[in-house]
Amino acid sequence: MTVRLNGSFGAGRTTTSQELVAPYADALPRLSRAATVVGTTERAPGDVASQIAERTG
Repeated sequence: MTVRLNGSFGAGRTTTSQELVAPYADALPRLSRAATVVGTTERAPGDVASQIAERTG
């Protein structure tokens, strides 16, 4: 039995959630090295935008 992502049952080949997530998981180390984390907790959107603009030039 195959359970599709939308919860229906059927026969045949379907895409599993692991197949959908795998490319992102594989890219995570590269993306983490290239990323800059900008904290947004309790900050105004304009302040966050200014910090992003400063860091990205």
